[in-house]
Amino acid sequence: MRQLLIAISKRYPLVRVLRHHYVIMRNNVSWLRHVSPLQKRTVVFQAYNGRYTCSPKAIYESMLKDERYANYSFIWVVRDATRYKTLARKPRTTLVTYRSREYFKAFATAKYWVVNGMLPLRITKRPGQVMVQCWHGTPLKRLRHDIIEDTQNAMNSRQDFIRKNLIDARRYDYFISPSKFATEKFISAFGIERMQQKGRILEIGYPRNDALHRSSERSISKLKKQFGVPEDKTVVLYAPTWRDDQHDARVGYTHKNQLNFSALQRDLGSKYIVLFRAHYLIANQFDFKQHDGFVIDVSDHDDINDLYLVSDALITDYSSVMFDYANLGKPMLFYMYDQEHYEHRLRGFYFSAHELPGEIIKTQTTLTKRLQHLDTYTEKYAKPYDAFARKYTYLDDGKAAKRLLGALFDPPPSRRPAHASKSKSESILSTTNQAGAL
Repeated sequence: MRQLLIAISKRYPLVRVLRHHYVIMRNNVSWLRHVSPLQKRTVVFQAYNGRYTCSPKAIYESMLKDERYANYSFIWVVRDATRYKTLARKPRTTLVTYRSREYFKAFATAKYWVVNGMLPLRITKRPGQVMVQCWHGTPLKRLRHDIIEDTQNAMNSRQDFIRKNLIDARRYDYFISPSKFATEKFISAFGIERMQQKGRILEIGYPRNDALHRSSERSISKLKKQFGVPEDKTVVLYAPTWRDDQHDARVGYTHKNQLNFSALQRDLGSKYIVLFRAHYLIANQFDFKQHDGFVIDVSDHDDINDLYLVSDALITDYSSVMFDYANLGKPMLFYMYDQEHYEHRLRGFYFSAHELPGEIIKTQTTLTKRLQHLDTYTEKYAKPYDAFARKYTYLDDGKAAKRLLGALFDPPPSRRPAHASKSKSESILSTTNQAGAL
């Protein structure tokens, strides 16, 4: 019965709204904002609605290692606590299940919120709370206010995106940006300028990419063993994004696979392995049993950085993974079989796809040929690749999390110099923020 109600609610907007409010009221603990003291040294982290990854993970691990935050407590939002037993054993760390009563309580009482996407819209801030919006990538495809007028999104119209954004973005105090380009697009997409927010864009690089600058051959070999990837094979990561118009009322957003893995396996032979990574919004399952030893489904692996590091090349389409992967200098192939439809009917792009540091490929035959000659391919796109990295990833240097902590968290009072006239956060913000007050 419960599954039937969920399916109905996803198909009919009014039922979906009513169900949403029922879930919120059932778990409502907003009254705690009025009767519970603000936990001034508690930070709640949320990434992709319940995964341990992305910039929130990088920021958390930096705080955990820094003795200045030895008296801070941390709360992690997860989907399934049984998957994160190791995380639960970390010092001063508590797990809460997404949308549970404890989840809403955490946001009602923790001073700091560090997230990489949209929180439930009914979560509101109290005086003194600070929200850090890390976001989850540099955009090629348009976002929120900037989405094309006649979008064919299965769940939301452009007006829905704008309405939800107005509620969500008012909560931001800080918004992390990895580049001048991203800053400009975020200000436009999230309506930051028109809302005249008091927060700031922190143009400091993405903390989540710090790990890409600290890897070693030994750590990569260890990861390959974890995934069951032989050292002597060429590893190709296939990471397509989701399509706004591919949706099933019973499960959610789906992915219609456009790669013929049987043909790819036949043409590439035994020297290659493909790591398939579905977008986190994709709900349908994939069966690769017939391609055992050639395709490994890594969609459930939280940290995509691990997949970047073990792979030798990336196949993607419109996903922001291209910007992160550029930190590594490895070849990227852009399999855009539906480019016209995606660009003109679903989202729209912020810049021409011809700026991409690789070939726009429309057929699997061409894709296979490029994979068979990666050395030649890499040499051909060396200059545009370098230009792409200099424009979009110049702030990713392994120190972004450190810069954020310096900008956001004051040192404990006992450690602050008595003569200091302004806080450390004020001092660093004045030098790192290139966008100014919002």
